[in-house]
Amino acid sequence: MKTKPGKYHLTIRETEIIYLMWDAGKPLMASEMVGNGLSISTVHTAIRKLTEKKLVEVVDFVRNGTTFARIFQ
Repeated sequence: MKTKPGKYHLTIRETEIIYLMWDAGKPLMASEMVGNGLSISTVHTAIRKLTEKKLVEVVDFVRNGTTFARIFQ
């Protein structure tokens, strides 16, 4: 399926993630997006696809326990 320039086909989960990020009003870690039917693996998959589409970007890295987490916007 071809899309018009500037238009993106988003899945339901990708749309949920986008609205979740917009409603938060601040950059979020993937772990902050988990809940309401979204598992961590679903969030990671959606974030990866949104990053590939250049709709979401990594804006920072923070220490989260013993690991580093990416902050997405």
